[in-house]
Amino acid sequence: MDKEIYNFTFNKEDATFQFDSIGPKGKIRKLISYILFDRMDDGTPVLNLAFGDLEGNDQNISDTVISNNPDRDKVLATVARTVLQIIDSYNKVGIIAQGSTPSRTRLYQISINA
Repeated sequence: MDKEIYNFTFNKEDATFQFDSIGPKGKIRKLISYILFDRMDDGTPVLNLAFGDLEGNDQNISDTVISNNPDRDKVLATVARTVLQIIDSYNKVGIIAQGSTPSRTRLYQISINA
């Protein structure tokens, strides 16, 4: 992966990552959280990737807000890099991700295939 990414922090205890999107709208704090969703028949954890803007001090993620900081590719590359770090942190893991809208899901699919 050779795309530019933001520096991020990783909290291994709760499998969360934080970084700042920086652009004309200023700094926008982003949060990525990997939450246990299910287990495969062999016990392999399946994690749900939750991602969005961090709202307030209580670690809530808004996944419907439109930030309009023109750094979408850099933000998505950063999210992709965290997926690689989660995979490296587990011996075996499944990850699921779905956008909050069909258009966002499609955007994520396109970005993954790029």
